[in-house]
Amino acid sequence: MPRGHEKLIGGYVAAPMPSDDIGADRRSDYRDAFMPIVFDRISLINRRIMTDCVRDRGLTGIHASYLLALGFKEGLTLVELSRLLDIDAANTNRVVKALREKNLVYDNRTTPKSKKFCIFLTKEGRELTDTIMDEIQSGMDGFFRGIPKTNVDLTRLTLIRMIRNTDSRFQDYIGLGEVDSEEADYDEDERGHSPFMIS
Repeated sequence: MPRGHEKLIGGYVAAPMPSDDIGADRRSDYRDAFMPIVFDRISLINRRIMTDCVRDRGLTGIHASYLLALGFKEGLTLVELSRLLDIDAANTNRVVKALREKNLVYDNRTTPKSKKFCIFLTKEGRELTDTIMDEIQSGMDGFFRGIPKTNVDLTRLTLIRMIRNTDSRFQDYIGLGEVDSEEADYDEDERGHSPFMIS
């Protein structure tokens, strides 16, 4: 993990919780309303980690997010990348151009004027993407420090379900449909047979 991010992960200020006399339903509403701030905070920390990984190449966390997207699924078109990252096509085109100039990605266009082509990571791009993934994983390990593995796995599957509820197309890009069997198996936890149980 890049130096300094330990403080970011451990130094957040907890939001004051409402008193018990307002009732359980109101406290639940309060926590739900605060969740966007939690997600935004985690996203901010991860963005800083990604930026640190590519800063020496003159790139930012935005560029790193494109590398990660291609790391999940190579061969995406500009339109598919735009949809996956929810960034307009014009900006996606500029980012991909910058990554191509840094020899981090290439495409399979047959002529310079080809408008439809797929984008892939170069060897150097793959190595950098792996580094970014390792650093993000290190950061996530910090987020989940002290939390039982079963809770972490349940959180992961819950977030995937939330993504599905938010954007059904998202799973098509990174293969989230493949977790169906895992979710079914995880439900077996009630009978003590979860594959995620720590041995």
